[in-house]
Amino acid sequence: MKRGNSMKQVSPRFKLTLIATAISLACSNNVVADQQVEKNQAPQDSQSTTDSGSSSTSEQQQPDSPEQEEQRILVTANRRSQSIESVPYNISAIGGGDLKQIGISNLGELTQRIPGVSYTDKGARTGAFSTSIAMRGLSLEDGRVSGPLYTAPGVSTYVGETPLFSNIRFYDIDRVEILRGPQGTLYGSGSLGGTLRFIPNRPDLMGTDGEISYKLGQTDNGDGLNSELNLVYNLPISDTVALRANVGRSESAGWIDQPRAYQLDAQGIPVAADTTDALNSPSVFQRFEGTNDEESTYGRVSLLWEATSDVEVLLAYNSQKDDSGGNPSRAVDYLDLGEYESAALSREPYAGDTDLLSLDVEVDLGFATFTASASNYESEQELQSDQTGAYQAFDFYAASYGAMPRPYIADFATNNDSANILEMRLVSQDDGDFSWVVGAFYMEQDIEISNFQFFRGYADWADACAAAGRDDCGLGTTTGAFSLIFDPGTHPVADAAGLPVLKDQNFLSGSTAKFTDRAIFGELTWHVSDDWQITGGIRAFDQEFDNEQVNAAFFVDTASRSRQVSSEDDVLFKFNTSYQIGEDSMIYFTNSEGFRRGGANALPDSVTVFDDLGNATVVQTNPNLLSYAPDQVTNRELGLKGRIGDFRYSTALFDIEWDKVQLDSLVTPFLLNAVVNAGTAKSQGLEAELNTVFNDELEITFGYSYVDATLDKPDTFGLTEAAIDPATVRGQRLPGVPKHTASIDVSYLTEVGNWFVIYGVNGNYRSDSRSQLNPATSTTTEGFSMWNSYVSFENDNWAIRLFVNNLANEEGIINTPSLGPNGPRRNELISRPRTIGVNVQYVFE
Repeated sequence: MKRGNSMKQVSPRFKLTLIATAISLACSNNVVADQQVEKNQAPQDSQSTTDSGSSSTSEQQQPDSPEQEEQRILVTANRRSQSIESVPYNISAIGGGDLKQIGISNLGELTQRIPGVSYTDKGARTGAFSTSIAMRGLSLEDGRVSGPLYTAPGVSTYVGETPLFSNIRFYDIDRVEILRGPQGTLYGSGSLGGTLRFIPNRPDLMGTDGEISYKLGQTDNGDGLNSELNLVYNLPISDTVALRANVGRSESAGWIDQPRAYQLDAQGIPVAADTTDALNSPSVFQRFEGTNDEESTYGRVSLLWEATSDVEVLLAYNSQKDDSGGNPSRAVDYLDLGEYESAALSREPYAGDTDLLSLDVEVDLGFATFTASASNYESEQELQSDQTGAYQAFDFYAASYGAMPRPYIADFATNNDSANILEMRLVSQDDGDFSWVVGAFYMEQDIEISNFQFFRGYADWADACAAAGRDDCGLGTTTGAFSLIFDPGTHPVADAAGLPVLKDQNFLSGSTAKFTDRAIFGELTWHVSDDWQITGGIRAFDQEFDNEQVNAAFFVDTASRSRQVSSEDDVLFKFNTSYQIGEDSMIYFTNSEGFRRGGANALPDSVTVFDDLGNATVVQTNPNLLSYAPDQVTNRELGLKGRIGDFRYSTALFDIEWDKVQLDSLVTPFLLNAVVNAGTAKSQGLEAELNTVFNDELEITFGYSYVDATLDKPDTFGLTEAAIDPATVRGQRLPGVPKHTASIDVSYLTEVGNWFVIYGVNGNYRSDSRSQLNPATSTTTEGFSMWNSYVSFENDNWAIRLFVNNLANEEGIINTPSLGPNGPRRNELISRPRTIGVNVQYVFE
């Protein structure tokens, strides 16, 4: 029997038990990552554990039935293989086979199963933003749809051994691990709230095998069918070399319509309904169906070489390309638009392309294991959005742009991120009183963010308006025949800044930054006794952030280039202790520190604003805005986990102080992108889960999280510059963080002829949350629950899964923007409607 064919190795009852356990532990602080059986021995190295869908356990280790022996789940989040009973801190994980069984294929579906983790799901477009993941309430993101954020992520994400955020597709994944709390003493990339690891399956030297899977489904109001095709093939080339490849393509039909989109000409200008009266005529409208359709093409090729019994080399290449026609968002109280209709005036496409090349080397030195990972990634995103409503909400709109009857501001944004990374680590192997981990990390990252905005058709309209002798033409443009401010066709400030001036381009903002991070880190554990251990950790780092920014308002010929450099160095600490209470329970305490880099805003020294008569006023930029400080957390956690009979339980209390909180904001009269420090926040809460199995047939898992996260000490300067009244935000709940989240999973196994049948129902709940920190512009997103059901038929080679997601067709609102800064045509993010489908998988040798 060859490794890789999990259906032949593991009975469905065994798989079902671990599936339900995976969900339950992902809800709290236990771990379900691997289904390797621990028979009084550990795996040979920290990379040898695998998931439930591709178990590498030998045939002799597999149980004949689930009743014959108790299974122990092994994880490697602390850089050693340990059973979940031995992990002295809060971690969750789900094996790749469990992801398939439950039907999880993307980040949004995954985070729904994990109470205490917040995520703003923008579909494929999430790749153009920061991670949008928050753990334990550490979030200030307002869920906006239209642009990248300037702050670094608060949760670090790893693909294999590479710190990279990617909206990765879940297939041929060994496991996903969720580590709550700062992890800078174990991982090269520091973090505030935690770390999320996507660990792919590795090539298998034991035999040739593979699988093919096809999923077909239909979403309510969807403009077509959803489909997903995945192929996996494992090929041993010799006794020491193996190749593994997987490719896939996913197509999701859109279910958001745009009934009032402009008809645009070849130049992207709205077409007048009455071409004989272009000065006053509205635009021609058209309807688009299913505008938020998505396509993803993805794959991974990896080559494993066991050079000697002590040396192993893994070379891997990942690629993913995503395209989306628009946002998963609908209009809020605009005209008579329906429940799945957007108020956007144009299509809002997105394209993303991510490539990752990595080389991992592992050497057994006897006393320790040495690992080194070198990687390079490039991630590029382009997205377009309609910003007309946001402009119309500005006080200066009418004076600047007059009575233009076909207003349309198109925003084109790019977010390009690339890095070279080297991470090295030594992990002790002896079983003495002390064990240790020590490592070094280096990253050189280049980040480019830009926004180009065009008021399509305004230049020609303003010229015609002025020629007609009207006084409601706005300020005009420097690229047309009419301008109240400069001589037509002249733009000396833009020329001096080296910026090309394009027709109808009214605004440009761009940032080119280089971030360098050097760190050493490690942990030392003293095994005081068989039941008691004490761990101390340290991270010392040196960081530099070099940012050059350009901003321009072309209609008033204002432009600037500026550069700022900031640097930080610090030392962070961790303390952890745990005590084994009998054989089945553990109590632990952790105090750890987390850190997120500061940066330079590179704003212009001043901006020039004009009134409706063209009179200029120079507004100086506060020099304190030119940089922002790092933010840091102190995380304290007390946990208890174990089992009583057939019941597995875990609970954790946490208390976090978040200092110098970073807030993405808009500053200066031109509303330029910048980061400010908003003050000090606190987050306190509880995480708990319970899992049990009845008669090896019925399994029930429940998880719950309570998070109370507030801004308790506002920073007067930062908030004032962000146009937020500090007095109004003291004690305010942090945005995007529900107080209560919960999940439940119920599954039942039976046997029908030669088939095992698994029935499953799972649900999740999140309470209400605020959309923004500023109470003057924040809205409340109501809480909701989501239920899914499935039935799966399995035998040795086949698995057929029928499913219904969002069983009650719940309208789950993810984020609702406020009316003020977003204008009347605001759109709110909404969850996917009811989706039914079937997935067929065939495993071959």
